Amino acid sequence: MNRILIVEDEPALANVVKDYLKNELFDVEICAEGDKVTEVFNKYRPSLLILDLMLPGMNGYEICKNVRMTSVIPILILSAKTDEFDKVMGLNLGADDYMTKPFRPKELVARVNALIRRSQVFNKDNLEVIDVGDIRIFIKEYKVEKNNVNMDLSKKEFELLLFLAKNPKQVFTREHLYEGVWGLDSFGDLDTVTVTINRLRQKIEENPATPKHILTVWGVGYKFEN
Repeated sequence: MNRILIVEDEPALANVVKDYLKNELFDVEICAEGDKVTEVFNKYRPSLLILDLMLPGMNGYEICKNVRMTSVIPILILSAKTDEFDKVMGLNLGADDYMTKPFRPKELVARVNALIRRSQVFNKDNLEVIDVGDIRIFIKEYKVEKNNVNMDLSKKEFELLLFLAKNPKQVFTREHLYEGVWGLDSFGDLDTVTVTINRLRQKIEENPATPKHILTVWGVGYKFEN
């Protein structure tokens, strides 16, 4: 589920936006203070940021600039500032879209969906991190976190998890997984795949006996569910 962080100090407006986005099955968090955004952002790890400009503490321009230094997630500025100068500044600091208040909630949802779609296409071509529920896979760093806690995975456990996560819902036989992870030139038993799958489940699943991510397709092989 995509996570949306709303940075807005008007509770009524923030809750209206939250309700519309939740109806679209987004997970939504609200932050009302500019000085707390960094902490909430790092803990919540949103897929998209909806950002007001006039906030108590750190203003929206500074937040936008700081977020863009470390993240490529879409940023949609939602502000009462209507001057061209403000729009240009916000976009130049890294925002992807700019809407002015008052606004139509359905249009806001449509823009959020469009930004998420474009972001997903971009991420497939420039993938560095994969988020799967409470699991985050850092591709270049060979690192996996669950609920922000580092998981101790072996090299092959990591590579098998990454292979499955890059191909969600696709069913692979043990032969396909062995070729994709261990390579055609490797020598080994296909039971290696089964053993590695079981070790992965022990480490990343809440209940390895009833996994929600790495699923067995009986008589065929395995698939990965987000």
